Amino acid sequence: LREKLALIERQERELAALALPIVRVWEGVLMVPLMDSLDNGRAALMMERLLQEISSARTRYAILDLTAVATVDTNTADHLVRIARAIELLSARAVVTGIRPAVSQTLISLGIDLSHMTTLRDLQEGLKACMRWSQETKAPAK
Repeated sequence: LREKLALIERQERELAALALPIVRVWEGVLMVPLMDSLDNGRAALMMERLLQEISSARTRYAILDLTAVATVDTNTADHLVRIARAIELLSARAVVTGIRPAVSQTLISLGIDLSHMTTLRDLQEGLKACMRWSQETKAPAK
């Protein structure tokens, strides 16, 4: 029975990891596609995995893509802000992309302040910005 419970727990962790992919899209750039609301457990798992990956891969930019998020609630918005702040504490830049109009309205009505975060129209714009910033930091000073 203990072995079966341990197997079930391991499978649940593996499924949760699959549901929260972290994709290395460019040197120094990670992308996390959010696909639903973030409950406390998913948010904690995402933060743990993402911060570990940022630290180990020396990531400079982390894109949180909300394209597949149709609605947000207070908890999801709070988790998003906390994850972005944690990213920045590791000296990486959090970039939020793909905010839909309904999500934007909800964030404003909830009083969520995203002014300290970089928000861009879509993933393509986020990737372009990260590549441009990377080039700017590599360019020799004149």
